Amino acid sequence: MADSFNFQRVIANLDKVKNTLPKVLANETKNYFVGEFNNQQWNGQKWKPSKRQENPKKTRDTAATLVQSGTLRRAVINSLQSATFEKIYFEVKDVDYAKVHNDGLRAGRGAGFQMPKRQFMGQTRKLGDIQRAVIDKTIDKIWQG
Repeated sequence: MADSFNFQRVIANLDKVKNTLPKVLANETKNYFVGEFNNQQWNGQKWKPSKRQENPKKTRDTAATLVQSGTLRRAVINSLQSATFEKIYFEVKDVDYAKVHNDGLRAGRGAGFQMPKRQFMGQTRKLGDIQRAVIDKTIDKIWQG
């Protein structure tokens, strides 16, 4: 005798996915952001080195870009604000210079200067592929036991 289709099981799996999928997607996205940050690149393009790195005089001058104290990297790790089925939202809070670096805005006092863009958060094709793979795998599980 062939197994009958268990529609109630599919509905239960779908309800479970509504709660778990946003969190899984958010975690994969965060891991991508942190990975790009650690590799000092965005979307396969290395960040522009700082002037200190171009002409190092001390060991500190050769340190990783955007990593002096680790504050910004920790803020990226903790940037998830909400993960619901309607919206997944990341924002670096309490680090004033994060947006300046991510978007390449003006910085400094007075007239200031144009900060080179060293993006570490946002959507890319590679990130979209990772997210689609997670979604496809999750949808396949809805129909299984």
